Amino acid sequence: MPLRPRTALFRSLPEPQIRARTEPQPSGSPVPSRPSRGILRKDGEYWTVGLGERVFRLKDTKGFAYLAHLLRHPATEFHALDLVGGTPHHRDDDEFTRADAEPETAGIHLATSDDAGEMLDDQAKATYRRRLSELREELDAAKALGQVERAEIAERDIAILTSELSRAVGLGGRNRRAASASERARQSVTKTIRAVIDRIAQNNAALGDVLSRCIRTGAFCAYAPEHPVEWELSG
Repeated sequence: MPLRPRTALFRSLPEPQIRARTEPQPSGSPVPSRPSRGILRKDGEYWTVGLGERVFRLKDTKGFAYLAHLLRHPATEFHALDLVGGTPHHRDDDEFTRADAEPETAGIHLATSDDAGEMLDDQAKATYRRRLSELREELDAAKALGQVERAEIAERDIAILTSELSRAVGLGGRNRRAASASERARQSVTKTIRAVIDRIAQNNAALGDVLSRCIRTGAFCAYAPEHPVEWELSG
């Protein structure tokens, strides 16, 4: 089923953050230092990673591609769904297309309603209701016989099943929807990027610290550098 078009899924960060790095220095101000040189380059099944003279290699995982894309577009926010689905590109009419719209490869399954479907299907709800009916009969029988412990167990199970049904069924018996694809993309991308940054930090604490401060994750992800870095990027 084709994905529904979405618009404005990435946006520029507020202008003041960008101008602060581009406005001319007042007369007499110290000359800014030259940008640091960083590298995040894919070489086969490994990524060459480094900042300055310290360079090392790490095994490829999906998070490196996300990270490289953010570094390639500083001060620009990208929706987590776009990172999962592939790199967004501008078209002449300022809409977006995808190089690789395959979010399923990251475990994110999109439906036309942009959610994960009903929390309980009809068969599951029928099973729950049948079990509730049995438990209520059990409770009535236990009370009639004065079996307190048996009644307490039945009441506890009734409460659990009622809670599950209440979560899955809304007002008027309408089915509630499970977590949206956007939310699951947010969780997946955040976890994946942070795992890569942790791996980098284990080999170069300074670089890991820089990325932890400058890479923002969430529904929108971005690279907001504190100091200029010239990145050698690929992949």
